[in-house]
Order: sequence, then structure tokens, then C-alpha cells
Amino acid sequence: MIESDSDYLKVVELQKEKSNLERIVGKQQIRIDYYETLIEMIKEHYQDDIEKKFLKKVITRLHRNKTPYSMESVYRELGLSRQALHQQCRRDMGQQTHHKHLFEIVKRMENETSTNGESFVCITV
Repeated sequence: MIESDSDYLKVVELQKEKSNLERIVGKQQIRIDYYETLIEMIKEHYQDDIEKKFLKKVITRLHRNKTPYSMESVYRELGLSRQALHQQCRRDMGQQTHHKHLFEIVKRMENETSTNGESFVCITV
């Protein structure tokens, strides 16, 4: 099979482009492996599910930063539905409201005990 010079040059150019893309993918895979290992180590160290804790914030930042992919693809890749995320947001807001209410009660108790000359001890569980 005889190729023309232009066909040969196209093949060479495509091979160079392929090699460049493979190099880029390899670099990105190293970064992915690094960050996945880092997250695993942080989870082990703090014994906390930081992915779940920061999920809403990460998705919000991705959305705010106008990433090149759709939010639907982000949800799908993370194994979430938009509904599940919004339910989590509502639960978090309810929990924040509850914590704020408790904080106000504790502050009132501190003020009441300080005016009576009693000491106030707060025990955290």
C-alpha cells in the first residue's frame, strides 16, 4: 500500500497528538490517585467521612465556578440525585437552625447564672 506524503504527514501528526493526549491523561491520573489517597488518609486520621461532610460545599463551588460540565453529569458521577442533594441541604439548614437555637439557650443560661453569682459549666459530649 502506497501512501501519499500528505497522508503520511497526517498520520505522523495524529500520532504526535495521541502521544501528547496520553501524556496529559497520565498526569491527570497521577493527580487523581494522589487526591484519592489523600482523602483516604484524612478520613483515617480524623475518623470522619469528610466527603459526605463537604459534599454540598464542593458541589456548590463547582456550580458557582461555572465548570465545563453539567451539574447533572456531576450528580451522576457522584452517584447522587439532585433531589438527594436538596434533601441533604434542607436537613443541614434544619440542623443549623437547631444549633443556633441551642446556642441562644446556652447564652441565656450563662447570662442568668452570671447575674446570680453562680458559675456555669458547659459539658460537651
